[in-house]
Formats: sequence, structure tokens, C-alpha cells
Amino acid sequence: MGSDASASADAGRAERDGGVRADGERAAGRGGATRERVVLGIDEAGRGPVLGPMVYAAAACPVSRRAELVELGFNDSKLLTPQVRDKLFTALHESGFLAPYVESISAEELSAQMLSREHVSLNQISHRAAISLVKRALADGLEIEHLYVDTVGDPARYERILQDALAGLPVQCITVSTKADAKYPIVGAASVVAKVTRDRALQSWDFQEQRRGAPALSRDFGSGYPADPVCKAWLRTFIDPIFGFTSLVRFSWATARTLLDKHAVAVAWAADEPSDDCDVVSAKRSVCLGAATRGAAAPRSLPVTAFFGPLPVLRKPASSSTRHRPHRPQVWATRQLSPS
Repeated sequence: MGSDASASADAGRAERDGGVRADGERAAGRGGATRERVVLGIDEAGRGPVLGPMVYAAAACPVSRRAELVELGFNDSKLLTPQVRDKLFTALHESGFLAPYVESISAEELSAQMLSREHVSLNQISHRAAISLVKRALADGLEIEHLYVDTVGDPARYERILQDALAGLPVQCITVSTKADAKYPIVGAASVVAKVTRDRALQSWDFQEQRRGAPALSRDFGSGYPADPVCKAWLRTFIDPIFGFTSLVRFSWATARTLLDKHAVAVAWAADEPSDDCDVVSAKRSVCLGAATRGAAAPRSLPVTAFFGPLPVLRKPASSSTRHRPHRPQVWATRQLSPS
């Protein structure tokens, strides 16, 4: 039973990491006579796009084998062709001494944190992902002689954040730098892991909102960056006037918000206010839909997208003794919700 649970946990981790599994035992030297110190590099992919996850990755290499790491030719993944990145990605996994770690933050999670009442910034999310990667490596028994991180924001401030978060842990030295993926091969390795993991996730993206029987949602969304005309066209095509976008889209990005303001039904939520006696909360909510919130004379006619298409008409059962099962739209089924 214990081994089954462990295998299930490992499978879950592998799925969250986009199919990439860390093998800290290789870098830690387990199974051998000596446990070696490692260098650890951290980089990200997908910080700027309006589509898909932001992927943070780390790569660990024994200090004694840094020369072999250099020979593999890792560099800033953005400067490499997809073919070269795939080749290096395979080489990393077949090296026998490099260990990758991945933290993938979905578009839904990014939007939820950035649009929350507390408003977690993208920099804060990035810092937390990097710290999580380091702690995972340490939990695998690695002893980090030097940590190299590609900066987010001011390098000096980021370095202080890492030092405070990792105080008392076996991390001997921390370097945060601009263009670290081009300066330090271990960060270049992390850059390749992050980029390939994100690219593969997008290539095989499973749209949870896909309605049964409807035409497949297009993956022709270009680079995913807001300035890409192909990406903009995709967003405009697959916006739903009620539900907005699919879970692939970061609602918190200005590009998405602008399109929602222009092409979706407007909804305004007023905050709940406490009553005078502070014992009962009176729900003073106002929901204003369509033209009413924009001061227009008449409501607009908005199209319904394929994945939120018209629902089939429910027919009354022939026999009153037959239990009626309500239609369950696909968008509910994927989120384990049921109509009331």
C-alpha cells in the first residue's frame, strides 16, 4: 500500500512538472561512496505571455563535474533553436549527473493570485517559485555550494530576499544576475528545462472547456505574447461574452482585460458591507449586465463560442417514475460541479 501511494505521488509530481521529473539522487551522489556539493541554477520561461503557464526550473550539477556541464553547450534557451533545445533537454536527462526540478504556475493560478484582494505581484510569485525549487533540492539531500539565479527585478533586492528565505539552510553562496542564463552554464541548463517544458505543455494543451461534439479549439495561438498579432486574433476569436476565456489565458494581463471590457458582458460587483450592529452581514451586491453598466440605449447581441454553445433541450421523461437526470454541461463536468 505504501509503495502504491508513493508511486501515485511521484506520478502526480511528474504531471505537474509537465512530464519532467527531478532525480536529485544523481547530483547528490547517493548510491556512491561520497556525497558531493552541487551548483544549482534557476531560470524561468513564460513570464511575459498572456497564454499558458509560467514555468520555473532548476538544474543541479555536482561541483566536480562542472567541466562536463560546459561541454554540453548549455546557453540562454532563447538564443537556441527548438531543435537544439530538445537535443540539450535529452542530453541533460541522459547525462547521469544533472538533476532538473520544475515548478509550473498555471494561468489560472497566476490570475487568481494577481487579481486577489491581497494582490500578489508577478515578482512575488516568481520569488516564491525560486525558493520552492531550492527547498525541493535541499529536501533531496543536495548541499548547494553555489546558487545562481536569473534576476527578476533588482538583482541586489532579489538576492536579499533569497538570503532571508534560505537563512540557516545549506546554501553556501548566492548569486543573482541579469542574463545569468548566458553567463552561467548551470542557469543555461535550467533555462532549457523551463523553455522545453512550457513549449511541450502548450503543444499538447488539453482545453478543459472543450464542449462535447463541438469543433476542436484551435492551438494556432502564435507565441502567446500580447504583441503577437496571431495571439491577439486567437484571443478575439475565442472570447466568450459570459465566461471570458479558457483556462489557458491569464485574465490578469492587460491584453485580456481590455478584450473583456470591449467584447464581453460587463459585470460589476459591489463589496459586502457589514450592518450597523456588526453581527449580521447584509449582502449589498449589485450585478449590472450588458449595456446597463455602459449607459448604452440597448443591449448588444453577442456571439456564443463553440465551447460554450447552446445546450440541448431537456425532454420530460415518458414515465413519471423515471428519475430525470439534468443535462450536465461539459464546463461543469471538468470542474466537478453539478447544476443545482
